[in-house]
Amino acid sequence: MEVIAHITHTEFPTVLVALASGIMIGTVMTWVAMRYLGRGR
Repeated sequence: MEVIAHITHTEFPTVLVALASGIMIGTVMTWVAMRYLGRGR
């Protein structure tokens, strides 16, 4: 637990960028999936 907190505190910018990228990718994937399903039906 302490090691994770230390890594998170040390590489906070990297974690923040990774989190932002993950959210953006997830949003795009969801949008594409919804559009594909909508067009399929």
